[in-house]
Amino acid sequence: MRTRTTLLLLIAASAIGAAVWKLEEHVPSTRTLALEAANPLPFNSASVDGIEIEASEASITFRVEDRLWRAAKPINDVVDPESITALVQSLSQAEWLEHLPADEMSSETEKMTGLKKPYAHVKLTSAGTLVAECWVGNASAIDGACYLALPGKKDGKRETYVVRTQLPVMLKKPLETWRDERLLRVPAESVSRILISSAKGQIEVARDKPKQPWDLVKPLQTRGHNERINELLAALLGLKIAAVDTTDLTTAPPADALKFTLVTPAFEKPVELTIDMPADVKTGKAIARSSHRTSTFAVTSDQLATLTLQLNDLRDDRLARVDVSKVDALAVKSAAAGEIALRKEGDNWVLQRHGEWEPANGDRVAKMFEALNEHRVKEFVADSAANLQPYGLDKPFLTVAWNEAGDKPDVKDAALSTPDKGFVVSPLVGTDTALLFGQDAQGNVFAKYESDLFVYRVGASVLYALPRDNVRWKALTPMRFSQFSLRQIQISVGTNPPVTLDYDPISAVWKGTRAGEDITSLIDRVKADRLVGKLGGLVVDDWAQDRTDGTKALQTPAITIQITLISELGNSNSPNKLITLNIAPTVANTDTALYFGRINEGPDIFMLTRDTLRDLLQSVLK
Repeated sequence: MRTRTTLLLLIAASAIGAAVWKLEEHVPSTRTLALEAANPLPFNSASVDGIEIEASEASITFRVEDRLWRAAKPINDVVDPESITALVQSLSQAEWLEHLPADEMSSETEKMTGLKKPYAHVKLTSAGTLVAECWVGNASAIDGACYLALPGKKDGKRETYVVRTQLPVMLKKPLETWRDERLLRVPAESVSRILISSAKGQIEVARDKPKQPWDLVKPLQTRGHNERINELLAALLGLKIAAVDTTDLTTAPPADALKFTLVTPAFEKPVELTIDMPADVKTGKAIARSSHRTSTFAVTSDQLATLTLQLNDLRDDRLARVDVSKVDALAVKSAAAGEIALRKEGDNWVLQRHGEWEPANGDRVAKMFEALNEHRVKEFVADSAANLQPYGLDKPFLTVAWNEAGDKPDVKDAALSTPDKGFVVSPLVGTDTALLFGQDAQGNVFAKYESDLFVYRVGASVLYALPRDNVRWKALTPMRFSQFSLRQIQISVGTNPPVTLDYDPISAVWKGTRAGEDITSLIDRVKADRLVGKLGGLVVDDWAQDRTDGTKALQTPAITIQITLISELGNSNSPNKLITLNIAPTVANTDTALYFGRINEGPDIFMLTRDTLRDLLQSVLK
């Protein structure tokens, strides 16, 4: 085939394709015709912003103004958006059961439909353009259905249909029931700021994003009480209109009325709610008005008392609000015991002791912040730090400081970014916080953030989560080893002859002796392997802060377990490393609930529970 012929065929094919496309654009497809037959009143319900109802009993118009559905006279108010949605859906989701063609309508049939004098005429508009129109007639013989007429496409004659719809029910609603019964209807999470004004002054709370914690902005700048502020907001949004009050809007509200200004993207301008509170809030009744409505209302709520919360009620009464996952350094300073420094390395905490960093008890760090976060302030004592001496905060007996990791500072500011709070980490980035504790002459405990003015009275119980001896921050795993480095375990209990278990890490073979007797054949390999796991991953109950009793008890240990390890893993010729674990009851010659324990005559003594010890001493013999 010649090139010219090929080009002519391609041009012809393109022309035919374009013609077919144009034809499909202007001539309805079979599917489109079927859809139109199933729903002869298609429209986009989401675009509807106007509804006109002319009915024999009453007529009314609804319009979207300032993002709200409003009704014209006689209601002249905001209407319930859910009722509007139901009204629109009564047409958009109607079930079209039967079409009665105009040329087949007899006078008797027309009389039966009631469409000669329709009950109502409904128009739906979008941006001023009519998008749907119908006339409502009588109920049909089919349950839940009625006769509807639509504008005809030929000769201007109306087309009649039998339709199952809730439209007649919606149109018979009393006009007053269209009014929105909520004084203010917005999503609670959309409110970002609340200003409370009264004769006593102003209180302002704000949050940056939905569901974030609230902060007090005015008259104090501090954390807000999330639960109570959300309860206050819920009470405002839950106010229900019982009736339209006859009070003239031009009449000024009483001097002791409460005014709430809410900022929400649902409105272009802040919404102002003015509540004339009753003498007894237990009645649950008040008079209210809103800046987005044109009437004064009698409202009801079983939470009216929530609207009278005072400043201290809206302050966060939790001692701290710390995201422990962001904390990367911690320091505990005690006037009596000195400083404790911890830092985070990866997912693990380490503790500085004797000039070196060793594993720390991460659970204790987490529990400390949990205690601070959950502890409730007993009293907001002072909002000024002018004189800290009465609270013992001029010379705090305890300071807890932490750093929450954040963006790195500019290089020029790096030298300024290292806080002097005993973190022993340089340079720190993020936000550093210091919490001071003091005590007065009567024994009351007070707390204050170093960077804040506020003084709180707190319970002494929170101090139990803040050990001041650095050994209490040690990891609860006094020794760590694997079976690959094991050579021997020797267990001596009281006056019984010791049991010696020898292990070859290359052949994974156990051998044993007791009082010179070979007990290799009696060893249960599974139990022996399990003993290694228990010893190598031993978790103790806690470290003893006062070592006096433990040191005395461990001079004559009741149980001694000696563990011989290869000092260099993988090198069987490397010298041995000996670990000695001594254990003694807290009361001599008694099976006590807790036992003292120590590794290699070291200075630190730990506590071991009776159950843990019994599990360690389970026989490895068959």
